[in-house]
Amino acid sequence: MARILGVLALVVLLELTASSCCICTPRRGPQLAQPPKKVAVLISTEEAAVPYQDPPPGVDTFYNTEFWNDLVLTYCTLSKNGFGAENIYVLYGDGQDFRSERPGYRPPYCDGSRKLTDIALTGPSGVVKDNICSVLCCLATGHPAVQRDGRCRCCRWGTRARNGFSCRQGRIPRLGAGDYLFVWLEGHGYRYDGGSLVHLPNVEQINLRDSEIERILKGLSARRRTLVFETCKSGGLVDNLDDANTVVVASSGPYEDSYPAYFTDRDGFPASGEEVAHGRLSFWLNAALQGAPCGETAHDNLVSIKEAYTAAIEELQAENSTQTPVLGDRGDIAPCIFIRLPSPGKDEQVFSRDQVADDATVPSGTNVSAETPDLWMEKDENGEWRPLTRVGEPEDKRYELTTDGTYRLVAQVHNIGCANAGRVEVTFSYAKFDECDNAAAWTLIGTAPVDSVPVLSSRPAVQLWTPADQLQEGRYCLIATLSATGDQANADGRAYWDDNKVRMTFTVLPPPPDSPDRP
Repeated sequence: MARILGVLALVVLLELTASSCCICTPRRGPQLAQPPKKVAVLISTEEAAVPYQDPPPGVDTFYNTEFWNDLVLTYCTLSKNGFGAENIYVLYGDGQDFRSERPGYRPPYCDGSRKLTDIALTGPSGVVKDNICSVLCCLATGHPAVQRDGRCRCCRWGTRARNGFSCRQGRIPRLGAGDYLFVWLEGHGYRYDGGSLVHLPNVEQINLRDSEIERILKGLSARRRTLVFETCKSGGLVDNLDDANTVVVASSGPYEDSYPAYFTDRDGFPASGEEVAHGRLSFWLNAALQGAPCGETAHDNLVSIKEAYTAAIEELQAENSTQTPVLGDRGDIAPCIFIRLPSPGKDEQVFSRDQVADDATVPSGTNVSAETPDLWMEKDENGEWRPLTRVGEPEDKRYELTTDGTYRLVAQVHNIGCANAGRVEVTFSYAKFDECDNAAAWTLIGTAPVDSVPVLSSRPAVQLWTPADQLQEGRYCLIATLSATGDQANADGRAYWDDNKVRMTFTVLPPPPDSPDRP
């Protein structure tokens, strides 16, 4: 009996080994740090070619340079919006960068990097589908991928695929519930049996289907995802991939082609002022995400995915383009996904502006005496509240007030999250000017609740204050601290290191000559 059980155990072990796609490795050595808040994967399934007088077979008149140019441009857009180089995974060619002749599209790149490509896509047979799937599977499950019957599947255990791909060695973390994923993919696309696929040039004719991407992403824990596809027929990918937490931007409709064009790079682009080949959607989408704020949230100094998409549509229409980009946004979250923020698409995210150009990132600027648009004082004059006028130079704005009378303190609360902020507590405090950064030295004035701030809306918090017997002549700062259930202020007294704090300066003058408070 013992021998039979032993044989059965051996058979089971052999079966598991044969069906396993990954090799289990001992969990020794340092573990990966906490997953980053923002991760991006950039994939170009075609390689650029050095220009020839006559293009070789299979190479278009752009010499496929748009594939590399768009990859670099998207990398630079993400870098300028706060994505760290270590959190952007670039899949291209044989693992080496294209040797572009264009400044900015060759080293050094916009962030000073000497090399962008992290992971190779091509092997002896062409594009290696496993590597695309493995990067996504590492982010979704912590395990790489394997192909079975030409379809990608994420391994259920192990840390290294049998083809050698390792999540650990690639330093690709499994994303958590609070993280954000941005995926950009450019290549060729086709229709098949009512669906769409991304064509992967290889001798086996193995392509990446929308159903495979859908299966992988279903295991992803990231709070929000943005997927951008610059391929023909990419609109057919939308129905499979967009959901309550995922926004999909496709460069053309399900039965349309996508086209490149020569564009003159604008300020902030890698090769400003030169004509460079780009995919039409990628160029205009990046232009919007790098450009000036527009649309309904312009007052927040941020550009959402929805605003960038709308701007790209307008530019393509102005060009009389035959391709029509498609936006998949089943959860209606594209308007509240700002890739500039540390945690794009967060449910509750409130802030007030320290300075006119404050975009809810930190530090917002260390000048506590600058113009502060979201915190002001009003004074009761004959039964009517009138805003006080700030005095001083632009970099040294302040209010001047006396201790007689009652003032109204107003802090504007912006909700740039994807859910209504049910209740926001706004605490007003003051401190002597030289102790503005020291929260322990603040004196509480009062707390004003704001019962509800809808998504992408603003509401004022109002606190009455009679400063008599509290203040002496001198210079002070007023601080408003915002706290919502899902977005609490931090303990740092420096307002410019917390987008939940805003402050301004004021000077207390002697009482008027006819005031009973004047000695």
